[in-house]
Amino acid sequence: MPEYKYVSQNGHNLYCHLVAVPASALFHELHSSPLAHPADLLSEKLKEVVDLYVRLADDVRDGEANAHRADLTKALVLCVNEFYDQLFLIIKCLTPPGSTEGQRQADILSLLRDSNGAVLNKFYAPTKGEHSLIRDIANVLKHQPSSIGLLQVVNHRGVSVQGFVVQSVIGPDDLRGPNRQIHPMYRLKVNTGISFNHFLLNVLGRMFSYMERLDAALFTTSSPTAECHLANLDLLLETAQTIEYEFFPDEYKKPLAQLTTRRETKVVTFPYRSRPVRGENPDHIQSVNSHALINPRTSRSHQMLPYLQLTRPDSDWV
Repeated sequence: MPEYKYVSQNGHNLYCHLVAVPASALFHELHSSPLAHPADLLSEKLKEVVDLYVRLADDVRDGEANAHRADLTKALVLCVNEFYDQLFLIIKCLTPPGSTEGQRQADILSLLRDSNGAVLNKFYAPTKGEHSLIRDIANVLKHQPSSIGLLQVVNHRGVSVQGFVVQSVIGPDDLRGPNRQIHPMYRLKVNTGISFNHFLLNVLGRMFSYMERLDAALFTTSSPTAECHLANLDLLLETAQTIEYEFFPDEYKKPLAQLTTRRETKVVTFPYRSRPVRGENPDHIQSVNSHALINPRTSRSHQMLPYLQLTRPDSDWV
């Protein structure tokens, strides 16, 4: 499992490398649509992600579930998706303008394939699949009738675990439930959700993975660096340290980040899987509850509740 090591006073390699890029290797102001300095593109979008991350983590830890939490969840998903897209603009900043410069921004992958294919492939190949979860959620939220529904599961340890579901219409009579594109079935019949603990730790891991992979694609160990500190990255790690490793039943087999400390070094291991201890069965949840979505036209709620079958282990659903 990859380990991403970070020492606060040393800053992050990607940011330190971007700050030190000589003017002769920068092309951000020469493209048909001028861009900000690549170091600023990184730090400004990182700040947006971390601000939302901290607000959502604080809300989950301290507050009652409400519509504000759903809004924060959607905003964080969209912001992480934008952060990933911004990394391709950073590659463009270090790529001379070419004959395809007049293409629309949506064609940036085609532009980079033509003018900087080696760097693009080194970054895009290992991260495309890794980013699919965030990309899929963002696309559903932006382009399909859908909403964020809040969910609470009392797990096999008796711990209340908060989470969410990307809801859409999945059946007749306006049946709302987990979007099939986002939420895979568990044990063939059980609908699933996403716990905030798993989601936030997953976001932590992918942020480090994206940045480390872009750094490796753009720079070598001999590339010049500047002494730079990213306070927002420190805040991200500080917040992630407060997240408990308590998840929904199916999430123990899904990748997330493990955060450990070795003296002054923070180590983010991603992808990592949190295994229950011997004798534990995460399927033995105690209860599941969801905030009812009332249809004003019918004055009733018609929702599919994830994990409900797991509260009845002795029934014949299996």
